[in-house]
Amino acid sequence: MRKLTIPIAFFIAFVAALAGAQVPFPQTLPAFTVVGRMAPTSGPSEAIPFDVLVPNLFSVGFCNTANATLVNSTANGWGCQVPLAVASGGTNCTAASGTCLDNITGFASTGFVKRTGAGTYSFIADPVPVGNGGLGITFGTSGGIPYFSGSTTIASSGALTANLPVIGGGAGVAPTVGTRSGNTTSFATTSGTLTNGNCVKIDASGNLVDNAAACGVPNFPTLAKSANYTTVASDNGKCIAVTTGA
Repeated sequence: MRKLTIPIAFFIAFVAALAGAQVPFPQTLPAFTVVGRMAPTSGPSEAIPFDVLVPNLFSVGFCNTANATLVNSTANGWGCQVPLAVASGGTNCTAASGTCLDNITGFASTGFVKRTGAGTYSFIADPVPVGNGGLGITFGTSGGIPYFSGSTTIASSGALTANLPVIGGGAGVAPTVGTRSGNTTSFATTSGTLTNGNCVKIDASGNLVDNAAACGVPNFPTLAKSANYTTVASDNGKCIAVTTGA
């Protein structure tokens, strides 16, 4: 900042010129004011506060540098700043850039900014870790899926083959794919308990259910022995003759 000093004689002459002869003396004025007129046109005099007079005086007479700002500091008094310092409410930049933001925030680290409290911020690594809501990875395998390789880490599985069922790999292990017996992408579901060696049938809901009998064995009712009879039954297109008596 450039410090400028005004000769007291010039200041008194300027104030006197502003006051003119329109307001009779003595006159009671508010503290820290002078009598004059700020507008460049004729008119009645007015009480001008120092904090209005002094900046206009400097800007007209002294602080006319391009893009300069008139400031007042305890250490240096009135003067011009180009660029306007951060301490004076500026960015300390002469052109828009990321440096301006660095100047006013004081940020020097890299990553993502996280507000941690009133007026406090911290930086999060790039890529954003899992603990901060990210994936913690910069790339994955095309055709794969992300999975938790640990409680706080995520990785990508290998490419999963199209149209095959996905099979879990267990804790810390990537999912993979299974196989299918046919060539469609429709999968059957079961209902109820399935018994080893029994045949299955399809219920009204399309589920595979236990048929309650081994394959190839007809599920005939038990015949009473109180009468003599001969019967012929069919199972899966096979004729079976059964003869029994008392």
